[in-house]
Amino acid sequence: MDDRDEIEQFLTPERRAFLLDCIRAGLADYANDSNYSTGARVIHHPSLRAHIRNAHIVDRANKWIAERPDLNIKVKKVRGRYFFVIADRLWVSFKKLDMNRKARGIPTRQAVGFMGQQPLWPVEDIPATTNVFAGYIAYDAETSFELWLTCPDGRRNTWELKLSGAEIIDLFPAKTSEATNVQVDELTARRVRIRWDESKKEGTDAADEQGNQIG
Repeated sequence: MDDRDEIEQFLTPERRAFLLDCIRAGLADYANDSNYSTGARVIHHPSLRAHIRNAHIVDRANKWIAERPDLNIKVKKVRGRYFFVIADRLWVSFKKLDMNRKARGIPTRQAVGFMGQQPLWPVEDIPATTNVFAGYIAYDAETSFELWLTCPDGRRNTWELKLSGAEIIDLFPAKTSEATNVQVDELTARRVRIRWDESKKEGTDAADEQGNQIG
């Protein structure tokens, strides 16, 4: 399992753009009135909203890698869930995170294994990798978001890297990135606010470990 410094070096601007743009565009897709009316979104319960947003994020990710095969990002579907493998090293699962930057859900065998850094694919096909969540935290009645990359190790996060911090905002404007053709329309971009504060947290206190689950 790679530590935080190793992953920061591994995440080139284009790899960071992949994570950031897919999440941001997927959130914007759900907020777009042409996809879901305000009335429709009101009756969506929280878990359904998270499920729909995840579907849009995964769709954006699939389009991203189809347009940029040179980035060496593979998609793997394991028991109905999509994972994106970056350069045969980083297994990424897109997920909504709670306020403690942890993923929640049904603790299936696959979910527990992923959080325990166990390989989800035969080792002869893909070498040893690090399992991470690329996710978002919703604020202000789900109108603004923080984007994080977290590395679980059982019931705690070994490290956390804030994607929507100052190290990203200067590289990629809020609407789109030069590294991808995936666009977020201007109207929708104004509806989804990414919180761009410069705070960054490393590690997770033991007090944050209660109730950590992932579906």
